[in-house]
Amino acid sequence: MSKTLLRVKLPPEHTLLRDLVLTSLAVIKSNAQVLGNDIEMRIVNNEILAKVLGSWDIIIGTTIKSSIDLLNVKVESGIRAPKLHQNDYSYIFKKLITGIAKNSTYIDAFNALLSSDEVKSKLYDFNLVNKELSTVSFTAKKGAIKFGLTDYPLPQIFKVEIYEKGLTFHKLYTLDFSIRLSDVWLSLIAIGFIHSYGGSFDGKLSFITIGEEGIYNNARFNVAIMTASTLVRTVPDPIIPYLIYTSLKLPDIIIRSRARESRKDLEGFLNTLLSDEEGERFKERIKMGFVPPLILHILGIGRAYTALMRVPLEYSSTIKFSYIIDDVCKEEKVNVECRNELSRIVELGLGGREPKVVNALTLLYEAINGAKDPALAMYVLLRTIKDIDLNEQYRRIRLSRECVNVAIKAMERSRLVVHA
Repeated sequence: MSKTLLRVKLPPEHTLLRDLVLTSLAVIKSNAQVLGNDIEMRIVNNEILAKVLGSWDIIIGTTIKSSIDLLNVKVESGIRAPKLHQNDYSYIFKKLITGIAKNSTYIDAFNALLSSDEVKSKLYDFNLVNKELSTVSFTAKKGAIKFGLTDYPLPQIFKVEIYEKGLTFHKLYTLDFSIRLSDVWLSLIAIGFIHSYGGSFDGKLSFITIGEEGIYNNARFNVAIMTASTLVRTVPDPIIPYLIYTSLKLPDIIIRSRARESRKDLEGFLNTLLSDEEGERFKERIKMGFVPPLILHILGIGRAYTALMRVPLEYSSTIKFSYIIDDVCKEEKVNVECRNELSRIVELGLGGREPKVVNALTLLYEAINGAKDPALAMYVLLRTIKDIDLNEQYRRIRLSRECVNVAIKAMERSRLVVHA
């Protein structure tokens, strides 16, 4: 088995760009593991040192296919992206991609970029990729950080932390600066964009990325839960209803055997999800306190894209609660779809449209985490739903007695699970 060392310089800390690079590397590592290989990664002096065990061209080819297949699934599900900024069209994608339309979206552009034969041929060349990703230069006179050998502007959608004055690269003082990228760097970021992009809502965009610790171990689990989270089509606000809602939905999305039959031809997408065996291991790790290191980004759309939120997603208790609900239903032979019943209730709190429901869900979240009484939390939730005026869409929402009892027992059992 061949072993090659890939060096990847990291963009400035706490930027969406850096998180997308880390996400891309985790996706590449996950695809290597699907192929029975691995990529051992560590961060040294703001640089990723990645020991590639296996054939790079097969690993990156598998990654490109999984990315394009995943993007097709997201588009099928209704996910949309803004149109390309005029500058991005004129100075980046029009130069890189033949036939790109002026009214293309960022989804169209990154799909076309990874589908380009010229770009793919560069990505298959390990020596070129290594040279590109290990090359970063800073020109003080122009105030530019340049990643790679060729020179394209950073797309507007990723400039969210760059203001009139910003911290210099690895320095404490401020200076006007810009970031420029090569086509290889743009392709690496495209992989991260496709896997982490969650869609648009209320004039905002959402991304779910993988943090630094996510590249070391459990890349398969981290990438699968990130991908599944972005496939849950809902508003990621407020954060507590969002955590509970996505946690209730994830067990039905994260396992590839549960994917729709119509998607069985999208092998790359299916391999992003977990096999039944991996799913069982993941479930047991979640019950023992495993926390996938994910980060939620919310961007505002205006004359420029702005970073509105960057927060960790604390899934440890809510996903565990979701899996234990299934266990209790199975053990007690309860013939109700309890997670689906609960998710319909939780959906009322998304977008903050029912503040009383948000308050009740906050109490439920505290009970799931062992801070409040489970029976009280369910009583308050039921009483709140009874007291609010529901529109026609939600008027038939109900929570069965069986599901209420299951939820209480699941919260009680969650407290008894020993954390790893």
